[in-house]
Amino acid sequence: MMLQSLTPGDSLTPSQSNRQMFLLFDGACAKHGLRSWYEAGLDVCPMMILKDGIYDGVSELGPMIADIRSSNALKELWKNNHPIVNRASLWHTSLGESDFIGFMRARVQVVMPDGRNVWLRLGDAKVVSRLATAGHRLPMRFWAHVDSIFFRAPDTSIIQYNPLPGQDEIGHSEDSFLSSKVTPNFNFSSDLISALESSTDTKHREVL
Repeated sequence: MMLQSLTPGDSLTPSQSNRQMFLLFDGACAKHGLRSWYEAGLDVCPMMILKDGIYDGVSELGPMIADIRSSNALKELWKNNHPIVNRASLWHTSLGESDFIGFMRARVQVVMPDGRNVWLRLGDAKVVSRLATAGHRLPMRFWAHVDSIFFRAPDTSIIQYNPLPGQDEIGHSEDSFLSSKVTPNFNFSSDLISALESSTDTKHREVL
């Protein structure tokens, strides 16, 4: 696990010039959902992860991505720690927009040890931060093609998470990497569930 603190400006500088940067946020985290983002100055059209023909009806309450490289408004919200980005996260990835949506669709549901499918609230940075602290227990390829993830700590500083090297190289078929529909592709072990439940974050329990 690699976690480090840095400035908002640093988080907007990808390690390679061809890397994409997406802000990931959850419609349910804002008081008025997507409308709150437009009221705050959103100047790009967000893509809804759950808008897949099956979950369209709840897509505005789920995770969304927006290309922050194309949005000066989002950059300013992020730099200035606007309240609306408190529970958003910033992702550096080699994936383009359509593939990143497929990446998320393959991960917003996971399989529990007892076989149940449950939702994973990846649009909430508090969930992402808990996954980061349990990173070495996550299934292989869970962070495939992700260079870095940035989110805010309780003291509002920016935390950078670099997934463990080698997660791209071992293991699963491409079906576990991208999906055109929301579908669970990853099994969470009992050890991972225990690690997530042992978090000291008692206010937010939306990981599963």
